[in-house]
Amino acid sequence: MKQPVLLSFVLATHFTLSAGAAVVYSGVQNLSVTFDDNGLYLNPATCGVSPDENTEPTINLFFGGVAIGTNNLLRPVIVGTNEVSNLAFGTVVDGSATYPTGWNGSSTHTGPAANQFQIGTPGYLGFAMQTTIGGPTDYGWMQIVVNNTGAGKVIDWAYDNTAGTPVSVGAVPELSGSTLALLGTAGLLLRRRRS
Repeated sequence: MKQPVLLSFVLATHFTLSAGAAVVYSGVQNLSVTFDDNGLYLNPATCGVSPDENTEPTINLFFGGVAIGTNNLLRPVIVGTNEVSNLAFGTVVDGSATYPTGWNGSSTHTGPAANQFQIGTPGYLGFAMQTTIGGPTDYGWMQIVVNNTGAGKVIDWAYDNTAGTPVSVGAVPELSGSTLALLGTAGLLLRRRRS
């Protein structure tokens, strides 16, 4: 078994074994946010682009991410009346944060302040999300890079699918003991094959 195939097997096994895990992580996506008024529409719960913004949690980053729109099923952490806030790594996203009451638009979230996104620098937004209308609230984060002259990007995101459970910005699922054992076994097999 070649290295990439073995690694793929181990990772697939990990994600199969941890499917019931509370934190759902997208993996690194690096989705392009075009510098136009269409941008990127995304449903973080399904990794789906171009979701139905009337029935699915939707974030729309456009003009390279210097403009952000969300619907009433995905509400970003804000400061003031609607400015999406850039959160520090490790910040807890939960019910105590400030969220818009419905649809939201933000175009003042870039700038020099600590809670603003800096052009070309990765930053984190937090969100409260309902995967269905009237469903329970899940909390999550999304890492983005905004650009005011070209394409921005959505790097990755995660949310806790246990209703109402806080999530820390940057949190990803931990490897289970069985996955660590599989990785160790895979390493031994590779070493043995090379001998």
